[in-house]
Amino acid sequence: MLDRFLCIRVATFSLIGYCSAIAGPTFVDPKLRSQVLYGARSYPHGWIWWLFAPVAFVLPYIALRFFESKEAWLVSSITPLIILGAAAAFSFPPERPHMGILVCTFGFALIILVTVACSVSASDFAYAADTAIPFESRLERVKATASFWQMISVYGAAGYLAFAVAWLYALWFMTEKFVGSAEDRFRLGQSQVAVAVAVSICVVVGPILEAFSNAFEAMLQLSTVKK
Repeated sequence: MLDRFLCIRVATFSLIGYCSAIAGPTFVDPKLRSQVLYGARSYPHGWIWWLFAPVAFVLPYIALRFFESKEAWLVSSITPLIILGAAAAFSFPPERPHMGILVCTFGFALIILVTVACSVSASDFAYAADTAIPFESRLERVKATASFWQMISVYGAAGYLAFAVAWLYALWFMTEKFVGSAEDRFRLGQSQVAVAVAVSICVVVGPILEAFSNAFEAMLQLSTVKK
């Protein structure tokens, strides 16, 4: 069984991802009158998909608390969000699938997958206190583990920062291609920045936090390696 705090975080990421995906067609699309392909789109049935929001939170949490294997954790953590997002993407005509829903769904699913993968990949340091193993071997293994997670956390954070800058520039550039009026560009840009902020928060609280926690735990284990 995984740590409860991790399960809550993953379930929250799933909920945020689903709500971000559904917010696009239900709140933003009807206001974009100058959308170059479809114009303003109204979906009277759109509210129905908000009823499934609790499912996006509850199912990943229950699955992560119920299953026992790493493979089941990885699959079950993203399956509810992917199924809900894929189903919703085909429910907002005339854009089928709705690309905004798909991008949000798979973006947050990737965050969840990496978060769980970092958590289940945390090293078991039982060997650190096992005097049957040569001292030098134990010490070098703990050092290598600490260095590995330090590299993952630092380079992961730096890599995402570079990606975020490029992403925001791409969003600004693409906004001009999707809508014609300045008012709609501002409105669409605001919604995209809001999603980018939500994604960034989830990345920091998710995979980056897990990587730094693993590195810190490995550094603490250095003091337990005794001859």
